Amino acid sequence: SQRSLLSAAASRGGGGSDKQLRRRLMHHGSAARVSTVLAFEADKTASVEGKIQNSGLIMYDGERFFYFDDCIQDVTQTGEPAAPGEWHFVMVSINTTGEGVLNVDGVARETFTTTCKPASTGMFSICQDYVLVANTPGEEPVKAPSSMFHGRVDEVMIFNRFMSFEMMSTFMFKPHSIALADSRVAYFPFDDPQNMLPYNARAYAGAQEEDAAAAGRFVESSGPWLPATVVAVEPERLDVSARQTVSVFGTNFAPSQWLRVNFGGASVEVAGFLESGVTAVTAETGRCDEEFPATVSTFPSAPTPSAQETVVMYTPTVGDLDKDLVSRFTFDYVRGVTHMDSAAGQVLMVDLAAAPPNVTAEGAPRLEGTPHMMMPVSKMVSDKDLFTLSAVQFDAQNVVALPAPDSEDHTVCVWVLMFINEQLAPLAGAWKLVCLVSEAGAAATVYVNTEPQAEEVAAWYRERFGDMRLGDDEQGFVGDVWVYARALTPCEIAARYFTQEYALDFVKGRERLLERPAHVALPLEAGPLRFTLEMWIYAYHTSGVQTIASTDSAEQALNTLSRDLGLHFGLNGNSLFFAIHKGCGCQPCEALAQMVSWRSKVFARQWTHVSFVFPFAEESRDLPTMAIHVDGVLRDVRDFPNLQLPELPAPTQIHVLLGQAATYEPFFEPFEGLVYDVRWTNASYYAPMTKKTTQCPPLDRGSETYYALNEGGGALGGSGGAVGLVGLWTNTSYDDATSPLSTTFYPFDYSPNQIVSGVVGIFVITSRTACSKKRVLGGDNFEARIQEVTPTGAGEARSLPVVDANDGNYHVEIRGYICATYELTVLLDGEVLTDPFPLEIVPGRTNPATTHVTGNGVPEFNSAGVLTSFTIKALDFFGCDQRGHDDRFVVTLDGPMFIEAHITPLEGQDGMYRVAFVPEAPGEYHMTMYMIGEDGEPVAIREGMYFCRTVPQEGSLRIGSQGVEVVEDGDQLVTDLDLGFPGITMEMWFKIPVGFSPTGLTYLLHKGGFDQFGNYTKTYDLVISESGELSASIYAGLGDIRTAVGGVEALLVENVWHHVAAVYDGNLMLIFLNGQVRARSPPFSVFKPVKQNSYLHPLEIGTGLQGGYVDEVKLWKVARTQAEIQASMYCAPYQHLEHVAAYFSFNEGAGEVASGHGAQCPPMGDLATVGMCLQGSVVESEASFSSDTPTTTAGEGYNAASSRYSHFFGAGLTEYPAGSWDQMYTVWARDKCNYVYTKNDSTAFRVRTQEYEMVYWDERPPTGIEYPIMYPPEATMSEPVYATPSASRQCPGDPAPNPLRGDVFHGYLGTEAVEPTRKAGTYLLSVEVDEVPTREPMLLSVVANEPHHFYVAPVDAGFSGGVPGAFKVQMKDKNDNTIYREMRFTAEMTLLARSDNEPAAYSLAVSVTPEEMYFDAASGFYTVFVTLAQPGTYSLILVGAEHAARISPYTSTFEVKPAAWRKLLTTDLKVPTPTRRFEHTSAVYNGDIYIFGGVLYDRTYLNDMYVLKSSGPEEADVAGVEDMLSYKKTVSFEYLLPVERDVTVEVRVDTAELIAANRMNPT
Repeated sequence: SQRSLLSAAASRGGGGSDKQLRRRLMHHGSAARVSTVLAFEADKTASVEGKIQNSGLIMYDGERFFYFDDCIQDVTQTGEPAAPGEWHFVMVSINTTGEGVLNVDGVARETFTTTCKPASTGMFSICQDYVLVANTPGEEPVKAPSSMFHGRVDEVMIFNRFMSFEMMSTFMFKPHSIALADSRVAYFPFDDPQNMLPYNARAYAGAQEEDAAAAGRFVESSGPWLPATVVAVEPERLDVSARQTVSVFGTNFAPSQWLRVNFGGASVEVAGFLESGVTAVTAETGRCDEEFPATVSTFPSAPTPSAQETVVMYTPTVGDLDKDLVSRFTFDYVRGVTHMDSAAGQVLMVDLAAAPPNVTAEGAPRLEGTPHMMMPVSKMVSDKDLFTLSAVQFDAQNVVALPAPDSEDHTVCVWVLMFINEQLAPLAGAWKLVCLVSEAGAAATVYVNTEPQAEEVAAWYRERFGDMRLGDDEQGFVGDVWVYARALTPCEIAARYFTQEYALDFVKGRERLLERPAHVALPLEAGPLRFTLEMWIYAYHTSGVQTIASTDSAEQALNTLSRDLGLHFGLNGNSLFFAIHKGCGCQPCEALAQMVSWRSKVFARQWTHVSFVFPFAEESRDLPTMAIHVDGVLRDVRDFPNLQLPELPAPTQIHVLLGQAATYEPFFEPFEGLVYDVRWTNASYYAPMTKKTTQCPPLDRGSETYYALNEGGGALGGSGGAVGLVGLWTNTSYDDATSPLSTTFYPFDYSPNQIVSGVVGIFVITSRTACSKKRVLGGDNFEARIQEVTPTGAGEARSLPVVDANDGNYHVEIRGYICATYELTVLLDGEVLTDPFPLEIVPGRTNPATTHVTGNGVPEFNSAGVLTSFTIKALDFFGCDQRGHDDRFVVTLDGPMFIEAHITPLEGQDGMYRVAFVPEAPGEYHMTMYMIGEDGEPVAIREGMYFCRTVPQEGSLRIGSQGVEVVEDGDQLVTDLDLGFPGITMEMWFKIPVGFSPTGLTYLLHKGGFDQFGNYTKTYDLVISESGELSASIYAGLGDIRTAVGGVEALLVENVWHHVAAVYDGNLMLIFLNGQVRARSPPFSVFKPVKQNSYLHPLEIGTGLQGGYVDEVKLWKVARTQAEIQASMYCAPYQHLEHVAAYFSFNEGAGEVASGHGAQCPPMGDLATVGMCLQGSVVESEASFSSDTPTTTAGEGYNAASSRYSHFFGAGLTEYPAGSWDQMYTVWARDKCNYVYTKNDSTAFRVRTQEYEMVYWDERPPTGIEYPIMYPPEATMSEPVYATPSASRQCPGDPAPNPLRGDVFHGYLGTEAVEPTRKAGTYLLSVEVDEVPTREPMLLSVVANEPHHFYVAPVDAGFSGGVPGAFKVQMKDKNDNTIYREMRFTAEMTLLARSDNEPAAYSLAVSVTPEEMYFDAASGFYTVFVTLAQPGTYSLILVGAEHAARISPYTSTFEVKPAAWRKLLTTDLKVPTPTRRFEHTSAVYNGDIYIFGGVLYDRTYLNDMYVLKSSGPEEADVAGVEDMLSYKKTVSFEYLLPVERDVTVEVRVDTAELIAANRMNPT
């Protein structure tokens, strides 16, 4: 055991000493007493002074320590006081020079200087000092102990050297190590009176008994230098976040400022001392569900482990889950209480952690500036426990915005069910508690239920929930929301998950019930009072009167209206009582009806369900009654025969206090127990109904008013939240057993049972209790089986993996199954739970890579004019046949024409699309086929995107014993086969077989009945007689058959294709053979169209032409001209289909149908692409298709270059730079059938030139020929210059998305064989197609090319010194053609040598800019004006600028002559006076200018006339006088008009140009 010196003696008298005086001056307060801890003294009684010398003392005044000696008196501790009742470490150290330090606890440090030192013969006392005391007057004073220290002293150490605190701290908490220290003098540990170093200390024993009793003694003690031992902690389970007082028991808890307690977190100070321990308040640890040792440290070092295991564990409590809760939504609807806006269909959702909303005068809540919100009733759904109207659906149409926490550290927890269509939603399809825990500077940690999630899942939730808005990018249900202004610990997250049910503990929160009672609002309907109140209660005892629920003080507590109706429910002993009373002004009130039922017993310490019914409803009772049920069993009924039921005039609410009768004494009557829930309905439940509702709360929140009392606060009458619950909650959560009948399945309980192939199918089994509450833990033995259902029966059942999430949800995945119909069966412990669920796996998104053309892929194309079709089959990514027809495909053909194929869904065949098209012209086509992707981009299907195909040009029909018959079906369509139009044309090709010898008429065409031939024709026919006559007839009306007949037997060569056309225009019938007129009817007197035949007679083709051929049958609805017939006889009529009644190409090649087209049956029309119009019947045994056709005649028809349809364009066709190799023209090539020319023939298009002269005027007398006159060309035509075809797309396999047809040709005037025209001028340009000119020759202007060099007219003769002069310049191209467009250059003239042989001035140079020149566009000359002052030799340099910058510079020299005298050109040799007139009239007459009138500068009007002579007899002797004045400028122009007409020419004179050219001066 540890000992210390205990001193409890009182101070003795003795006066006169300095230290006694200091004691009186130093003490603090009446209770404090200055005493001596240690003292070095010397006995000076023999001295003159007769005093005791104080060499050095440590003293204490009850709050502070101080040092005292006789040299300096005292030095006092400053700063924080040294509190009594604690151990303090005090040291004094003085060096050899007298510099000293007082140090207390290593904190307070006082310095001083003294000359006092302990004497070698002095005294050393502990817990006392000495004073001189005279016992009797006159007696010599003697030494007596004084100033006893009231306290304990231990571990006294004395050294004979100066020690700093840092040096001394070595021994402060390890005093026993002083045994090894140098310079030690004495050490008193007080462990044993005989064990002192090096001296023994003895306790003072005075002469008097009381002194002996008060003397110092050795006692058992603890100290900060000794380790503490913990033996017990109470309690051992601590709150996670709430600060909590804990008791720690053990030994050696020495009180000092270093005494600390640690419970696994930060060390905390001791709050108080117990008999065998201490108390301390816990600090937050941030961890939980771990065991932490409870330790006590007595000095600043790591605490030593306890001798026995004393640990604490932090567990979350209800208080923890309520701490720092800043937002709370339950989304629960309470019938008759929750505010509803019926007109808007919205319900108020109140943040239960915020102040309740204020209401307007109309009772509407004020939501501005609050976190409360309105939610559509239509979006309210069931929550995780299947309570209706207790959760909200969030989506794009209903975003749930939650209040965002202000603190960086925060936690958001939500109960959510994410829809399975949220494919990325982790664990979708089940109710999960998702918590996001955010701490400053770190990404939120995401928990699902109780487990932290991996980063992939966490990132998904952070992205969607981090903005505190549910519904922006996700869909699901939300049932509960908690927002905390702190980061919850992992065990608090777990507690938030597992704590799902509460009860109110009225003992736990009793001290606050008078100030803030718990109460709920209950609705009452208008009319007689009628209700049933049910509650689950748990009584701690059943003695005395206890109130379970009461309205008696609810109104007053809520400061609402005075009480009109009173209800009271409670216990009297263990008997339930029930009272109804009407308004009274004081307590208690006299009851209208009251019963105390000894039959209705409640037992302590067990849960009991109680039900109060008024009036009780049974068929045998018609009186007002009160009834009480206990645990669903009717226990007592009381009749009140004379009671009149209270009548409520209007719907209202009553407010009920829970667990107390009143909010004031003495009527408090608190309930000492628990209340689990409150259930209220405005109906009277009789016994069977009450029994039914006992165990389970109502799921339908719209039919009853139900308070689970789980959580709430505020918002009474707004959200239905119960008020005043904080501090009352106690956890009553439990997880009941699984009820098979209550098990639910998502999504099968909510939506059609479909899964998209390739997508992992998810469904969730949720185990529930008998009351439908979701289980919080797993462990059930669920199985899931799947089997395919076919028309022939069910397939083999296969097990599906079931993942137990240990939260009552069992996740089942369906993957790897093909599209089909299945049945799902769920079993629990081997027993089938429900009927099988139908499941359909349907196709997902269409996969272009597997979507394909059925059969053998893209087929070869049929001939021109014949339908080509194939089928595309759409599959999804997993090979499932696509359903419906939601995909979009595009098929185009580009070649002789552009075709966009018809793509139609096949009815009754899901995912099948028919592609159909009819190419009008033969040739090479480039087909592009693709599916339109999700983003609108083209995507190739399996066969690819680009294809090359040939459309053949076969053929014709070989006639056997029977021709072709085309039948009109009046029930399906309307055709124009009767040709009932004002004008018609019958046109076809035919070939007579070798040795053809008909025995009757050969009907090339016949429309009519079996007996309607010849003179009996009823519509029209085209006939060859036995004699070779060719006739055409039409039926114009009753008895009017109009015919043209021609003898063409000599022209009908056998085995040769002949073209025949019969034209009738209503007045005349013509027959053309091979484009020439061969028969003509006489003009008919009356205009008549073909008679419309309503008998639907068939059209017969080729009847009687056995062994012969027919082709290209065209029936026109117009009378065509000879030119039109000749131009299109080798072509299909598709370009003019609106005028075609029927066209048969006979290009099918095989089969029994000859397809026709016309205005009513276009080739890409809906009917034509399915073969529903103009179908000719071909009997295979009597006629057959042949590849022989006249449309392949060389140089005719398809792919023969056309001068009529090809388009030539380009600037080079009208103007072309001389010597250029630039492109001259472009040809968009078309063939003779007006389709794209794709032959790629480099000799098809060419041009040739021929120079000629155009004369617009000359001096010869008129010859009667109009100008301009074109003189015959002097040169012959140039060699042809061919146009080069552009690149065409190569087949097969060219992937170019924009196919090149090869129909664009580029022509050049120059080729390697023919040099380009170098001489500028006018040419004839001949454009030819296949060497045939396309039109009249065009005029081609060959103009000069880019500037190459200057031409300068002779300069020498034009300059005299000091006289203005000019010279002329032209720009030329490299072929010496003059450039007639103005360009810019500069001229620089420099004097090289003077005429008088004087030295030339170096700086004598003149520059002329382009602005100082005059350009004549007619001649191409630039006139450069300049005045050179000094005669002599000059250099001339011309340099191009801007567009002429690349021209070769020009250099030369020229002479400037001395100036000669010139005669003044006036009559009297006097210089005329300028008139300086303005606004005058001027006119030119015979070359002279006359000026009349005007006004002077001083506004003097003039009426004189001046004449400026330019020529005349007076000046005839002067050389060069004629037209000497340059006020005239000649303007020439030319024009070409197709016809003669009046012409107005506007001439604009640029006077600025004339002034700049010195041809005019400003006036």
